[in-house]
Amino acid sequence: MWQSGFLGVDSLEGGFHGELNSHGANTGAFSTFQAFDTIVDALYNVSFAYRARTNNNEAFNVRVFDAPSNFLISSDIKNDKTDEWTAFNGSFIGTGNATTLMFTSITPYSGTVGNFIDAVSVTVPEPGSFILLSLGLLALRASRKANKS
Repeated sequence: MWQSGFLGVDSLEGGFHGELNSHGANTGAFSTFQAFDTIVDALYNVSFAYRARTNNNEAFNVRVFDAPSNFLISSDIKNDKTDEWTAFNGSFIGTGNATTLMFTSITPYSGTVGNFIDAVSVTVPEPGSFILLSLGLLALRASRKANKS
C-alpha cells in the first residue's frame, strides 16, 4: 500500500512510500517484488530506506534472486526505528538475464503492522567514475613520493 504522510511520516523521497504489511488482519507474510533485466557478470548496487511504522519489533526480509531462486542477496532486517529512515546498501553480480528484488514481512513476529520502504534503487556503477577515482589516487600517491625525495 502506498502511503503519504500516514501517522505523520513523510516519505524520504518523493511524495509516497510503500508499507509492506499494512493489511489489518496481519495473519501471514506480505511481499512486494519487481523483476528487472540484468547482464551476466555485471555489478549492481541495490539500496533502499526503511523505518518501522509504530513499534520497535518490526522485521522483514530483502532478497535479490534470479530464476528459479538463486539468492544473490538475502538479509533479514530488524526494523526498530520509528522516528527515522535507515539506509540499506548492498551489491550483487548479475547471474542471468533477469533478476527479482523482493521484500517480505517476517512472521510470526507478533504485533507487526508496518514496515515502511522508500527510495528503492538498483544501479550499475559507472566504470568511468571508478577509473577517474583510481587515477586520482595514483596521482596523489605519485606526488607524495615526489615530495619526499
